[in-house]
Amino acid sequence: MQTEKDFHLMLGETIKYCQCIEHDIKMIYAGIRGGNIRANMIAIEKETLGSAVTLLKELDNMRSKPYFTYADYGTLFGITKIRNYWAHQGYVDYIYQPRETVRAKFDAQFQKLTADHDKMKRLHEITEGVRLDFFKSNT
Repeated sequence: MQTEKDFHLMLGETIKYCQCIEHDIKMIYAGIRGGNIRANMIAIEKETLGSAVTLLKELDNMRSKPYFTYADYGTLFGITKIRNYWAHQGYVDYIYQPRETVRAKFDAQFQKLTADHDKMKRLHEITEGVRLDFFKSNT
């Protein structure tokens, strides 16, 4: 049986993955753009995740062999929604339930969180791998 402590830990890790994905996307963009990577990072840091993904997709698709697939970009665009849900609504959807339904709602939220956590973990591994490969081969 999952506990609220388990929920807190998994939610924290999910948000961590989202933040790392966003930072990796911005770093990959800064590298692919060419020129001064530090200046490129400063320029893109102000962008939202969605606009950063759009900018990366434009540059990446100009390459003969893009780093990310069409499906990868679909998932990348979707993480903003996932991140915002867990940051603003994840607890609310079970805490403010009648006492007799809180456990059932918590269990449903835990399952939803587990699915999103696992999706973000896989995507984090992909973006981290691309970032590491890019900078290893371009340094």
